[in-house]
Order: sequence, then C-alpha cells, then structure tokens
Amino acid sequence: MTPTLTTVGVPMADGTTLATDVWLPPAEQFGGPRPTLLQRLPYGRGSASAMVLPAPAALAALGYAVVVQDVRGTGDSEGDFVPFHEAADGAATVEWAAAQPFSDGRVCLYGFSYQGYNQLQTAALRPAGLVAVAPMMAPTSPYEFVHEAGARKWDFMVLWAAQLTRLGGDPQRRAGDPHAAEAAAAIGAEPPQWYRHWVGNDQPAGYWDSLTADLEAIDVPAFTVLGYADVFASGTWALAGCLDATVVCGPWAHMPWGSRIGDLELGPEAGPAPAVEGFLAFLDHVFGEGPAPARSTWFEVGGGWHTSAQWPPPAEPLTLHGTSGASGANSRHGSGALVPEPPQAAHPEWFVADPTAPVPGASAAYPDNAALEDRRDVLCWTTGPQDAPLRLAGTPVVSVEVSTPAASLDVFAALCVVDGGVSRQVSAGVRRTTGGRVEVGLSPVGWRLEPGQVLRVEVSASRFPRHDLNPQGADGVLIAPVTLTSLQATLPVVRQEP
Repeated sequence: MTPTLTTVGVPMADGTTLATDVWLPPAEQFGGPRPTLLQRLPYGRGSASAMVLPAPAALAALGYAVVVQDVRGTGDSEGDFVPFHEAADGAATVEWAAAQPFSDGRVCLYGFSYQGYNQLQTAALRPAGLVAVAPMMAPTSPYEFVHEAGARKWDFMVLWAAQLTRLGGDPQRRAGDPHAAEAAAAIGAEPPQWYRHWVGNDQPAGYWDSLTADLEAIDVPAFTVLGYADVFASGTWALAGCLDATVVCGPWAHMPWGSRIGDLELGPEAGPAPAVEGFLAFLDHVFGEGPAPARSTWFEVGGGWHTSAQWPPPAEPLTLHGTSGASGANSRHGSGALVPEPPQAAHPEWFVADPTAPVPGASAAYPDNAALEDRRDVLCWTTGPQDAPLRLAGTPVVSVEVSTPAASLDVFAALCVVDGGVSRQVSAGVRRTTGGRVEVGLSPVGWRLEPGQVLRVEVSASRFPRHDLNPQGADGVLIAPVTLTSLQATLPVVRQEP
C-alpha cells in the first residue's frame, strides 16, 4: 500500500499555471475524499520541507491528501517570482484543492520558514476550505526575515537573496549548481528590484506594509515550532502570541532540527521528535481525529521537556544591574558585575565603536564568546556563581543608557552562560539607534543554570557578519567613542520546579 503521486498544473486568475504535486493515500486503506494538506514553496516542490518535517509520501501514508506547489516563477511554475507576493496565488490554490474530488473540502496549510510565512498571507484572505495553518519557524512580517530593529541580518540576508535569485531566474539558471557561485556573483551586478527594496528599507514601515499579512484577519487554529537558536526565534515567539498558536519550543537552529548544534551536544532528549509529534497531534485535532495537544511544549536545556498552558510559562522578572570597579567593564577581564541592587552612583563605561574593526560573529547557534570577550570594545558584566539552580524561560531584555557623537549606533547585547572557561551565548539581540535610553529585546531562551555556573551580559557596537556594518557617520565611516552610563538586564525566571 503505497501513496500515489500525480503532477498537475493549477491555473491562477491571470492564466498563469503553477506546477503542483498531489500525493494521495493508498485507496485500499483510505477510501474517499481526505483531509488535505497544502504547502507552497520556492525551493522546488520535491523538497517540501522534508529536511525537518515528514515527507509528503509519509503524510499521505497517514491518510492525508498532500498538495505541494512551486510558487509562481520557481521550479516548473510559470510567471515571475517576487518574494512575499503570495497571498492571491495561495488563496486560489486553497480553494482549488478544497474543490478537488480527492479532498473532503478541508485544507490545512503547513511548512516552515518562507513556506511558513506565505501561509499567513493566504490565511488573512480567508479562502473557502481553509481550516487551519501550521507556520513553523516563521516571523510576523517579511521585514523580520532580513532585518532586526533597524539592522540587517547580513549573513542570512545575502546568502538567502543569492539562493532566491537563482531559484527565481530563468529555467536554465534554476537548474544550476546552487554552490557554483559566491553570493555576490549569484545576486549579480544588477540585483533584482526586490533585493534593492530590502537593502533600501531598514525600518518596518513603508515598503514592508503592503507585504505584511493582517494577522488579526486569521480566524483558524494555528500550530508553530520555535527554535531558540533560529534566526527567526523572536519573530516566531511574537507569531505564537498573535495567533494564540499551539507551540513546540526547542533548542534548535533553523535547520536541521537536532541535538547537535555547532560544537554543543545537548543529548538525545533534545531531538526534534516532540515537534513532529506535536504537528501530527495538531492535525489529528483540527480534523476531528484526536484530543487537543498541550498548548505549549517547551525544552529547557539542562532540564528537559515541559508542558504549560502558554509560552512562555509563568515567570517572575529578575532585574540585575551592571556595575564595575576601577578597571571598568571592558572585556571579561574587567571588573564588570551583575548585582540585584542598582549602583548608588553612575559609573561610566567607555569604549570605541570602530566599523573598520567590527566585533566578529555570524548567525551561529550557541557560540562560545570567550575569545570575543577579550576585546575591550566588548563590555562584560558577570554574576557570581549560582548557589542554586536558576531556570530561564522567555525573552530577556537588556536596557542601556548610551551617548555618542555617531549619527547611528548599533547596540548588540548577548546573554551568556559561563562554565569552565566557555562563555556560551544563549540569547542575543540588536537595536540600531542614535543613543539615549535603548532597550534591546533578546531572543527567547529556555535554559537551566546549575550551581557554580554564572551569567554574563555583554554589550558591543557590532557583530559582523551577523549584522551589516553600521558606518555610524552621517556621510560615511566614523570611528566614534561611546559612553555607557547604566545597564539593566531583566531575565524571565521560572520559580516553580517541574
């Protein structure tokens, strides 16, 4: 009993035909019309997010009709590809699928990343037949794919743009070797118009407004997967709240989802099985075949899996204040300390923000920042050793007061767990600013500190190529002094033991 595959062309309102695979469950086992899953993606319909999710054939073997489509201008589909212009085609495909003899008229969209976000654009139009969405590891807006609080997600943005340029080019180029050209050459001397819009619109309003889905218009149940180390972690956290979604939160990067991340092995318990199981349980529930899954299933590094009625789970804010002695907070070798009480008098910290010698760092998961913290332009504040376990679950916030003659300044903040000489970054964020009181929201975290471990907060003016180089001057590069007069770190602490 094997699922069957048929490839068809689905016509859009303007006559463009989109190449579409239809996987049907074994007729002898699942007779009649079936609940239908739909995924639309630019990376080739054969891939179907199968690096992290069950393949279409596997889902069909469970009794679902599975529809996977090349979006307009990619793969074998006609037309021109323009990223994030998916709403109308998505809605038309939902209604087409719901009307087919193989479907029982109920469609759930699914997929992660780009094929997660395009679900939101489709669902906001409320097409007939749509009963649920499962946008995993996806933010609330296209802006959050390539920007963060005014800074560009540079390494991700450039590599992804190169990939999309190839996928959306002429058919011969689409079939070429994706590794044959460096990113700059792949984008080309004359980048696509959409890429010029990306780099020319660093704030979330304006250009991005017309591409952003109306999340309040989405009126169907939602499921998502959040990876603490994913480039879209903060956006997925916001999405889960906006949609009141069922969520599984794990320690994973964007892909693959697993227990080995960089040089860090989290153990077999940290594997992705709860994400896949949660997705399948959600499908069972929305199609009337099973009970509602736990609203929030989340992993705590060092503490395992938990369930709660919401994400993040109930937590108490712990506010720590930065202080230092005569040597200042410059580098991990300074005297910067995190203490529960605010200092009686301000102790300025001075460093130089130099765009020509940025603090290095890519969009890596859980990097060891100890070597970076040897630099004096990385300010560090550290707690004493924990005398009892400390459980963090939620989104930390770092607030600083800074002044600088620079026209623009990046404030990059990171939360690290220090143990045995390793300073493990577990949460980070950035904000591009002009100075003053600056609040930096960090990425979600689920981590248990053991006795003897310490927490460290670090602040710098760059992290390249994770973020683009901020020239800082009104008319070009400016190497600028920075004065930081206060720091507060607010941490989400779970007091109740599981």
